[in-house]
Amino acid sequence: MSIVPYAGRAGGSLPQSVSLLTGDNYTAWSIKVEANLDAAWLWEAVVVPEDAAVAVIAKKDKPAHAYLLGTLAEDLLLQVASKKTAAEVWASLKARFVGAHRVRTARLGTLRGEFELLRMA
Repeated sequence: MSIVPYAGRAGGSLPQSVSLLTGDNYTAWSIKVEANLDAAWLWEAVVVPEDAAVAVIAKKDKPAHAYLLGTLAEDLLLQVASKKTAAEVWASLKARFVGAHRVRTARLGTLRGEFELLRMA
């Protein structure tokens, strides 16, 4: 796993490096990336507030988009390369990994129930 520094500026610099998103570390990765983007005043480009000015969001989107792409492993990067905005990239990753986690959790619950039935039999 490698560390990805961010050298760009947009209202502020991103304070910390973030490890690459590989698929196994989505929860920790998303917390770190959100904190870094928020500290650099770029988070509103990812989660657009209702009263935000379009020009401000457009100005912040490019550095936020570049930062997000820079924190992805190559296989994930190729999957989201067609997304044009930081919000689209974030939504795509969230849908992929949060949904996968829910499926794994549900499957684990099913397997535990089956195991308990086998053990009682």
